[in-house]
Amino acid sequence: MLEEITTNITVLNLGKIILDSLLIFVFFYLFVVLFNLSVYYALVPCLLFFGISLFYDFQKNKYLVVEQGFPDLNERLRTVADYADKSNPILDLLKQDVLRDIRKVKMSKFIDYKWMIVRILSLTMLSIIVVILAYSNVSFGFSLGDLPIIGDSSLGVREAGDNLTNTNLSFKTADLNNILGNESLAILGNEELQLKVNPLQSNTDLDDIGDVLEQEFRAPTFPKEIYTSYDLAYQDNIAKNQREVVKNYFQQIAR
Repeated sequence: MLEEITTNITVLNLGKIILDSLLIFVFFYLFVVLFNLSVYYALVPCLLFFGISLFYDFQKNKYLVVEQGFPDLNERLRTVADYADKSNPILDLLKQDVLRDIRKVKMSKFIDYKWMIVRILSLTMLSIIVVILAYSNVSFGFSLGDLPIIGDSSLGVREAGDNLTNTNLSFKTADLNNILGNESLAILGNEELQLKVNPLQSNTDLDDIGDVLEQEFRAPTFPKEIYTSYDLAYQDNIAKNQREVVKNYFQQIAR
């Protein structure tokens, strides 16, 4: 009976701690989404609360919790728990009375339904808000690096420019040979590359080999108007003693 009481009260308290830890996590995660922070800013407070609450819960006297809910068992339940391994007529009668009265205890009496409904609704609403903000990509663009540091003596870009004693700065071009190397051709390697033609992967018939066929080419026959245009085109630009030579040249081409 004592073990059952301890187990049930521990499970109920653990459920409360988990629900509160999730509520804290979602609350801080809302700021993580809004200000583009790391998820650790929400995870660390949640884990700290969970660990501290769990530590205090293990230190709590579970029988005192039952006695506070059922005053009829006040002092008697803890007395039975303290002397559970001892036996005498008085203790045996006390154990029988406590065992009879403990059957009237209902674990539902230790559940605060109003507390649970409020936290579940709060957790649901915060979760929906976080999902909507994350899906809509809503962010204030805040970063911890944007916060001013107290006592920082470093200067910004504009302030640092006022302290320059000589703004006529000259730069010397570096030797690119030290960066790019010599101007000679790079050695790509001396390994022999083996190439193999696979007839199965080509439409070329390697067995169809023959001599080069001689082709007969005929010069195009131009109409007489072309010769006349050549003759007229070069009469103004070519000297008179060379016009006959140019005319014969184009006639030879047209044959």
